[in-house]
Amino acid sequence: MSPRRAAIPNNWHVNASNPTGEPAEVAEGVYLPFSEVTADARFGDYNLRVGMRIIDRKPVCELFQVSAIPGGPKVSPTTLREIPLAAVLERMLTDLGFPYRLVDGEQISVPTPTVVEERASRQPRSTVLPQVVEAYRDAIARGSNSPTADVARQLNYARGYVSRLLSDARKAGMLGAARPGVSGEHHG
Repeated sequence: MSPRRAAIPNNWHVNASNPTGEPAEVAEGVYLPFSEVTADARFGDYNLRVGMRIIDRKPVCELFQVSAIPGGPKVSPTTLREIPLAAVLERMLTDLGFPYRLVDGEQISVPTPTVVEERASRQPRSTVLPQVVEAYRDAIARGSNSPTADVARQLNYARGYVSRLLSDARKAGMLGAARPGVSGEHHG
């Protein structure tokens, strides 16, 4: 079975072999109890070993090993391309992380979707929207063929997140309407 077609299974199990380091901030005021971890997991017909470190509030994969289970299919370049590494890292955070906030010295659990949303918007939306609009207009003025992707790279956000922000900016009247399939603003 192709790993891409196989969603991360419900019986997924991760064994943390060495969570280490100080607690790591992953969103404003939200922490994981470790800053790095190496974990082993079974994924379809493959065993995975993943080393992850939290750097600048993001999970960064520093080790990724794949081995076939005994009698299973061999690991190939296609196998490696089809394993959804980002989903594996997020699942590791869910299974190992227990994100928490400190409230009056007590650790209060934070649901993972809250952490993901807070990580995606490190600054208040009221601050981010004007930055995205300005960067988008600058990219258009420079003649960019893909201004949304350029803004995403420049501001270190996912392209989809920038697209949603641009849509929100248009709805809020901060950015003019675009012609279908054409980047920029249409005035008229």
